Amino acid sequence: GTLPPQWSALTSVVVMHLGGNIFSGKLPRQWSGLRFALDEQFRDLMDPSPLANESSTALQEAFGSGPEFDL
Repeated sequence: GTLPPQWSALTSVVVMHLGGNIFSGKLPRQWSGLRFALDEQFRDLMDPSPLANESSTALQEAFGSGPEFDL
């Protein structure tokens, strides 16, 4: 399925920040946690499973669900 635009925008910003070495390789703890969470979500999206459905629901609650969010 396709991701809602706000989720795509968030991941783009995060990837840009992480990839740009803005923190010189030392991420604040909350950024490390966010990156880990994003990695988990991408894994779930790439490999759907019963557990991934729970993550999708959490994403819908966090970012709002829309008709384009059909996994």
